[in-house]
Amino acid sequence: MLHAGLALGLALLATGGAAAQAAANVPAPILTLQLPPLQGEGSPRTNAGAAAAFQRGVRALHRGKGARAEHEARRALRLNPDFAEAWSLAATASLAQRNFGKAAQQAATAARLSPADATPWILLATAENHRGQYADAEGALEHVQFNGDEPWQADFQEARAAAGMGRGAEVLTWTDRAALAAPASFAPLHLLRASALAARGQYQIASDELEQYLRLAGTRDPQQSALRAEVTRLRGLAKADDAVSVNRSR
Repeated sequence: MLHAGLALGLALLATGGAAAQAAANVPAPILTLQLPPLQGEGSPRTNAGAAAAFQRGVRALHRGKGARAEHEARRALRLNPDFAEAWSLAATASLAQRNFGKAAQQAATAARLSPADATPWILLATAENHRGQYADAEGALEHVQFNGDEPWQADFQEARAAAGMGRGAEVLTWTDRAALAAPASFAPLHLLRASALAARGQYQIASDELEQYLRLAGTRDPQQSALRAEVTRLRGLAKADDAVSVNRSR
C-alpha cells in the first residue's frame, strides 16, 4: 500500500510547492485555488485609501503576484490596523509565498477581528495543515458553519486535516463534499483520495484517482515520476487481489 507518510507529504507538496512552479502557466497558483475568495469589489468598511489598497492587493493575488499582494495588504493595514479583510489578504499572500507561520498569525488576527467570517478560519486551517498542525486546523474549522453552503475550500482543509491524522474514511467524505463545488481541474482532491483509498486496500480505485491527479497536475508536480511508478504498483496490487478472489471462489 502507499506509505502514509509519503502520500501525505506528496499531497502537501502538490498543493503548495508545485503552485509556485506553476504560477507562470496557470491563472492562479494551485495553493491560491484552495483559498476562499477575497472580495475585491465594492467598498469594504474602512477608509477609502485602505479599501483601494485592499482591492489592488486582491487583483495582484489573482494574477499570482503574492509579494505585490502582501505589499498592498501592509499598506491597507497601515491606514487601518483593524481592517480584518486586509489581514486575510495578508494571510493569503503569505500562504502563496509558503510562509505558513506568518500566515497563521495573520489569519488568527483576521479571525479575532471578524470571528463570524469563515474566510480567516479557513486561511488559518490552511496554514496549520501546511505546518503539520492538523488538530489546530480542525479547531479553526470548528468556527465554520458546515451547512452545505460553506466554501468548498473548508471541506478540502477538513480532508487534509483528517489525512494528517490518519482518518481515511473522513478524507473520502470530505473530498466528496469538496468535489461538489471545487473546480474540475483541482488536482489535489484526487491525490488525497488516492492516498486514503490505498490505505484502505482499494488499490484499483486508488490507482485511478492517482492517474487522474497526474493528468490534471501534469508537469507541475516534481514527484511525477515517483507517482507514475506508484500507479503501476497499485495496479499490480489490484490484480493480485483479483487473483486471490478468483482462487477463493473456486
